[in-house]
Amino acid sequence: MTPDAWITAVTVLLILAGLIAGLASPSVLAFSGVVILLLLDVVEVAEALSGFSNPAPFTVGALFVVARAISKTGAIRPFTQWVMGDTGHIRRPMLRMLVPTTLASAFMNNIPLVAMMIPEVSSWARKRGSDAARFLLPLSYGAIFGGMATIIGTSTNLVVAGQMVDYGLEPFGFFELGLVGLPIAVLGVVTLVALAPRVLRRTRSPAAALAESERAFSIDMAVRARGPLDGVTVEQGGLRHLTGVFLASVDRGDSIVAPARPNTVLRGGDRLRFVG
Repeated sequence: MTPDAWITAVTVLLILAGLIAGLASPSVLAFSGVVILLLLDVVEVAEALSGFSNPAPFTVGALFVVARAISKTGAIRPFTQWVMGDTGHIRRPMLRMLVPTTLASAFMNNIPLVAMMIPEVSSWARKRGSDAARFLLPLSYGAIFGGMATIIGTSTNLVVAGQMVDYGLEPFGFFELGLVGLPIAVLGVVTLVALAPRVLRRTRSPAAALAESERAFSIDMAVRARGPLDGVTVEQGGLRHLTGVFLASVDRGDSIVAPARPNTVLRGGDRLRFVG
C-alpha cells in the first residue's frame, strides 16, 4: 500500500472510532476526516469538495422536507391506520406494514420514508396498547430491503450511480438492481415477519420503559404560549437536575418526546410530565 492509502485507512478507522464512541456528530467527524486528508495532501481541493456537487445528498435532503411535511400534516395517517388494521397481534399488522413500506421504498429514499412512517406506526401502536419498539426495527429493515430494488431506493445507490458517471462508466438502469434486490426483499420481509416477534419480544421503547418506572407519582404541566418556557430548550428552562423529580416526557398532541433531552425545544401548548 502507498503512504496515501495508509493515511486514508487510518483516517477512516479514526472516524469509525469516533462514531462508535459518540465523540461528535457524524457530519462533523466525516468533514474532519476530509480536512485531514486535504491538509496531508492526500486529496486535492477539487476532490475534497466534489461531494458537495453530487446530487444525491440534495435529493435526500429534499425528501426529508417532504417527510417532515407529511408527518406534521398527518396526511398518510388514515392510510397507515387502515393498512395496519385492528386485527392480529403482531405478525399480521407487521406484514401489512412491511409490504407497502418495502414497495414504497423502491421509489422513495428509505431514510426519509422511515422518518415519515415512525410517527404513524408509533401512533397506531399507542392506540392499540402495543409497544412501538417491536415494529420500528422491522420497519427500518423493510425500507432497506425495498431500497435495493431500484436506483433511487437508497442514497447509496444514488452515490454509486453518480460516481459511475464521473468515471465515464454506464450507470445502472432504473430497475437493474431489482434482479438481485427484489428476491432479497421478498425473502427479507418473510424472515422479519417470522422471526422479529420472537427476537424482539422483550424489546421496550423508552416511553414504555419510562411508564413502567413511574412508581411514586407523576404530574403534568402545560407550557404557556409566549411564556418564559416557550421556545427555549429543557436545559435553558432550568428543568434539568431538579430535586426529587425529573422531566420524563413532552406531549405535543400528535407526538410524544420521551425521554425529554436537554436540547428538546419546548413550545407553547406542550404538556410536560414530571415523575418522582
